[in-house]
Amino acid sequence: MGISFTLCIIVSGILLIVLLTYLLNERSLFYHEDPRFTVPSPDEFMDPRVAPVRINHGNSRAILCIHGYTSSPYIWEYVIERANTEKYDLYAPLLPGCGTSPEDFTHSNFSQYLAQVVALYTEIRASYDTVFVTGLSLGGTLTLRLAEYCEKHNIPKADGLCPISAPVFLSKRKHPPLFFIRYISWYTISKSPSTSIDEDHSTHTDNDSHWMGYNGTYPKQIYSIKLGLRETRKGLKAITSPILIIQDKNDKTVDYKNKHIIFEGVSSRRKEEFSTDLSDKIHTCHTLIVYDSSRDIVIDKMFTFFASIH
Repeated sequence: MGISFTLCIIVSGILLIVLLTYLLNERSLFYHEDPRFTVPSPDEFMDPRVAPVRINHGNSRAILCIHGYTSSPYIWEYVIERANTEKYDLYAPLLPGCGTSPEDFTHSNFSQYLAQVVALYTEIRASYDTVFVTGLSLGGTLTLRLAEYCEKHNIPKADGLCPISAPVFLSKRKHPPLFFIRYISWYTISKSPSTSIDEDHSTHTDNDSHWMGYNGTYPKQIYSIKLGLRETRKGLKAITSPILIIQDKNDKTVDYKNKHIIFEGVSSRRKEEFSTDLSDKIHTCHTLIVYDSSRDIVIDKMFTFFASIH
């Protein structure tokens, strides 16, 4: 009996540890984020081209473009060219912590990203008859989260949404450290942080280096984003704006299952999905708006979708 009781205690202890490990890593137990953010001055930018974009030509339509994790508005260069041609005003924020130094990024969180996007969207929405929102990667997640926020707080919703390569979950099978990312964040602020400023793209395959931001891994920010993704996935049903969801079938950064989850999860009466297939490319098949092989077709698809909404 003594042995059975001891074994029961040991098993109970193990189960308790497993449960606590799960709650600490997968939920916001004992965790709080400050949504307040600061806006850097231009002299703090790591390169002038990472600056936020505000193009206002007095058009009646505007597009809000949200960049991704550790990236910058520079990623929207080709979309900006098309927006000018199609007579859209365009706004692309520089998310908190981005575009200056990796050290600044380590003080950012998902709540700050969302707070900045909501503030800018509210300003734009009050000034235009028609507003569309698109985002790449984490920016795509923020596009969805913004739509959920508007529905919840009775803010006029966007006329159309286009999340590109957007995650609402991160695959632990592909990225095992995610199982323990919160614990890792307690001991590691960042791993191999550096800035990426590549002005010569001519030697790169498929223009896959046309990107400016930070390299490295940032555990605390990944944990924060993971929580933000979970809330976004839970709230998909609230989204009713027309939506076009785009992703490549071979995306090595965001699991392709995300596109299906988003498509099935939203309540939009008009919802469309579009997939590219860059299986012959050696890059991550993720930043579809810059690759030579996918840029034109993806941008065409997005602007055609927006133009069809009246």
